[in-house]
Amino acid sequence: MLIVDDHVDAAQMLAAILEMDGHQTAVVGDGHQALQVAQAFSPDMVFLDIEMPGLNGYETARALRKLAGLEQVTLVALTGWDCPKSRIRVKDAGFDHHLSKPTTLATVRTLVAQVADALAGS
Repeated sequence: MLIVDDHVDAAQMLAAILEMDGHQTAVVGDGHQALQVAQAFSPDMVFLDIEMPGLNGYETARALRKLAGLEQVTLVALTGWDCPKSRIRVKDAGFDHHLSKPTTLATVRTLVAQVADALAGS
């Protein structure tokens, strides 16, 4: 799993929890780094903040979808924006899921399990 957030401490904490659950993670602080790391790391799932300097989350999501081998990666918007308009923008940018900050660990774990089950079934 790739975690992309300009609040690196929060991203590292999420990564540590996911690693305790047995997942391999990588953490980056911006969209440009996300594109570079994603090509080498080939994550099944990307947790992506929306409001970041440089490439924002929407732009990063669109760019990730164009990378060879990552067209089907599960993209999760992890954002402080939670209104109908922002949910539409998230969907239009190619995200599969929308989680509002702050989210709960149980919500993250449930989503990760659902994605893992879907990948195992395909």
